[in-house]
Amino acid sequence: MKRIAGIFAVFLVAVVALVALFLALLPREALKSQIGRQISGWTGREVSLRGEPEIHFFPMLSVTLHDVEVAGPPDMPEAGVITMDSLTGTIRLAPLIIGRVEIDSFDLVRPVLHLIRDEAGHRNWVFDAGAAALQLAFSGDVPLGVFRLREGTVLFEDREHGDSERFDSVNLKLEWTSVRTPLAVQGSGIWRGEQVTVSADAKAPFAYLNGAATDFEAHVDSAPIAMVFSGQADDYPHAHLAGSLKLSTASLRRFANWLGSPIGPGTTLGQASLFGNAEFRDWTLSVADAQLTLDGNGASGALKVLAAAKPDITGTLAFDTLDLTPYFGGLSTALSDTPDWRTVMLPTDWFRQLSADIRLSANAVKLGSLAAGGTAASASLRDGRLEIGLARADFDGGSLAGDLAVTDAPAPKVAAQMRADEIDLARAGPALGLPDISGRGTVVVDLTTGGGDLGALLDGLNGTAELRIVDGAVPIFGVAALAADAGVAADPAPDEDLTPVPVETLAAKLTFSGGAATLAGGSLVTTSYTAEGEGRIGLRDGGLSVEGTIRAAHDVALPFTIRGTLARPKARRTDQAG
Repeated sequence: MKRIAGIFAVFLVAVVALVALFLALLPREALKSQIGRQISGWTGREVSLRGEPEIHFFPMLSVTLHDVEVAGPPDMPEAGVITMDSLTGTIRLAPLIIGRVEIDSFDLVRPVLHLIRDEAGHRNWVFDAGAAALQLAFSGDVPLGVFRLREGTVLFEDREHGDSERFDSVNLKLEWTSVRTPLAVQGSGIWRGEQVTVSADAKAPFAYLNGAATDFEAHVDSAPIAMVFSGQADDYPHAHLAGSLKLSTASLRRFANWLGSPIGPGTTLGQASLFGNAEFRDWTLSVADAQLTLDGNGASGALKVLAAAKPDITGTLAFDTLDLTPYFGGLSTALSDTPDWRTVMLPTDWFRQLSADIRLSANAVKLGSLAAGGTAASASLRDGRLEIGLARADFDGGSLAGDLAVTDAPAPKVAAQMRADEIDLARAGPALGLPDISGRGTVVVDLTTGGGDLGALLDGLNGTAELRIVDGAVPIFGVAALAADAGVAADPAPDEDLTPVPVETLAAKLTFSGGAATLAGGSLVTTSYTAEGEGRIGLRDGGLSVEGTIRAAHDVALPFTIRGTLARPKARRTDQAG
């Protein structure tokens, strides 16, 4: 037993001695130079390795180099692409025994990747793979390894457009054992305050770097957005991708804010998803056969998004049912929560953060209790001007068409033209808050205004509105009661001034200016009398000041006035004292 112990002790001492001798004889400068040549061969760049290398035997043979830097391309010598505190390379033992240094893995500690696109469009991250291609031609393969970035920072500087971005706390693992093998990447980082986790796989990365295509799959997960892409990549270094794309977000508004293109306050533009066949080229994402959901509304169509500091969105979307109720809920909430509705603001400062041009269609459109049938519309946002065009909407037996434009400059400016033809008021009335109104109605509106809040918008209102109702029943503000008092009305007199009264026609033309609507050429025709009137309606308080005349078939002319407000009109004869 003692003999066995003695043999083991001698063996252990011999191993320790051999290890010590091995470490002493390792060619440190050769290791340092070989690592530099290997990185330079992969990238085609000069590599700076300063300081003495540190060799470690446990837990595996490795060498650590400090103050490592990979230079920029020849036409951008000042644009070094990477610097790091230290670089540790794990050495393959089998090749080392025969005198060849091969690195199995690289650990980059606190690296700073500085990605620069200069004013001429040159990029410092486009590497020359010629050396690796030459080695591949002679040996049939080029060994690479596993690369780990720890506590890294990625800086992107676009000198051409004056933009910059920064990723912090980057921890990344890249597995690419040789140029003939697939590449796998997984890691995480912080961008604009949000944790982002990524993973990607490329089947033939070296072929991609030399102009061919590779199967490619990528996953991105963060609080603002989640993405899955599966397809092909080609046309290096221009990053052309084609394949299936799935995007989802809990809040489109939050996602847009994260991208630096805020779209104003609100609770809408929330949960959204986008699926379809996608292509990405020249910073433009195109999605064909797109399936979009937004705030519970589902649509199909095609979209194109320019990924830039100011995103540009174009496309066509077709909805089965489009519910607009949530988008007006914010205004309703603001009106109910604000003591004075006139102070409610119209936010437009976000108009200049993005551009859009989208064509919309829907089989049905809902807005609260209002419902329209087949609808075709468009929405355009360019240079701070939002334009909404309604080509046609089937509405309660008639149709709607019109345009709305809102411009941010610096106080909002609004222009609206609308035409409603042959609307069945008995069907539309309850949804409009007019449950007892009836007849066929036509409305033509052409208005402009400007101001930062609703009060200012009312004060600045200019333009005209025309109304015509045929064969219906409408409130006529006490005129029917005056006619009955004069003994010229065949119809029973209403109990209240706002009670609907049967009319053959009612027509009115309003001109808006100075915070009021001027009534000119107002007229109504009933079975037993007619009436004409003109006057003024205050927009802020609804105040009435109308003068008119009731005429009967037997040439009775009865002058009258209407005072009070739209909610409480007071009609009286002016041909009697008192």
